[in-house]
Amino acid sequence: MSWKLTLRDIDEYKSAFALCDKDHDGKLSAQEMGNIMRTLGKNFSNQELNSIIQEIEIKGKGFIELDKFIELMAHNKIDENTLKIEQNNLINAFKYFDRDQSGFIDYNEFKHILETVSEKLSKEELKSLDELCLNQVDENGKFNYKDFLDLIILRS
Repeated sequence: MSWKLTLRDIDEYKSAFALCDKDHDGKLSAQEMGNIMRTLGKNFSNQELNSIIQEIEIKGKGFIELDKFIELMAHNKIDENTLKIEQNNLINAFKYFDRDQSGFIDYNEFKHILETVSEKLSKEELKSLDELCLNQVDENGKFNYKDFLDLIILRS
């Protein structure tokens, strides 16, 4: 099967892979794969991730390598209209916390909400969030949520 990937798509997938390949071994474990999928807006259980990895990896060792990761991402690529709808939904969710409608929300408040919601984030997920957000936080402890979404959503 042939998927339409742009060079930008491939570069973004490579960057996401490298960001989550914490031990730099060229492979993603189920846990690393979970981190990257959640970063990309997909929320799979560890069992689902293990199943995905077992379906697509060849060597039977429970890891996925870059080429198979790109194949997986291409197969699951979201069409542009769906992506825009999801991005608008996320922007509307962020607007709830943007009390003065400035386009910015307080990072500590945002992180606290994520730490206390019913489906709590793992320490690894919170660490990834810190890595993504902290460069975006201004001197007032706020960040532009539209810029943040641009960082975490792959664009077709």
